[in-house]
Amino acid sequence: MRKKTCMNKETELYTSTLGYVLEASELSEQELLYSKKEECVDARCVLVELLTQLGFSDSKIAKHTHRTRSAVCMMRNRFRVRSQRKFVAMLITEVNKLQANSKQVVSD
Repeated sequence: MRKKTCMNKETELYTSTLGYVLEASELSEQELLYSKKEECVDARCVLVELLTQLGFSDSKIAKHTHRTRSAVCMMRNRFRVRSQRKFVAMLITEVNKLQANSKQVVSD
């Protein structure tokens, strides 16, 4: 029973984080997960970074994003360089605003 609860929480965290990134980037889930366009790759890297900050392992992120563990590791390791791009910085700021607004609505 405990494992099922952990999986539900994990899925819930992934889904909400994905939702914030999708809303901020104005991309579809298909674009974010599979497109090779620069803005899609940037958004995917932001998703990976946020999930890493939430404590997801590379293997768990790979499972949810349909990537290999090594691809996730590469995105995570290159995030610092990518985060210097204006679009990525803007996207992170927007995701943080959405998360803060969501938490504020819940507590009201």
